Amino acid sequence: MIVLCDRSKIYGDGRCHGAPDLVVEVLSKSTAYVDKTVKVDLYRRFGVREYWIINTLKDGIAQAEVFNFDHSDEEDRYRLYVEGEMAESKEFMGLGTDLKELAEFLK
Repeated sequence: MIVLCDRSKIYGDGRCHGAPDLVVEVLSKSTAYVDKTVKVDLYRRFGVREYWIINTLKDGIAQAEVFNFDHSDEEDRYRLYVEGEMAESKEFMGLGTDLKELAEFLK
């Protein structure tokens, strides 16, 4: 899922010009390395403000890795949320998800 906050980035045919503001992806075994290394670097360099990687573990538990590229404070740049926590955006006030509910939804 991507989120664009600037409508001028959307062409009439639905294509996007420029970086999205938020990218959320569900991790799969086949893409885990690329999602956690290559994409993190690309999204940071090209102006994505926040990148979420949702990982559903084999025991039905969900985790969320949230990378915020707009913050210089190291504590705000990366956070791992685990089940029982509410994963929250540092960039988009009010955006969050209960990881227990998300794990149930993704089953």
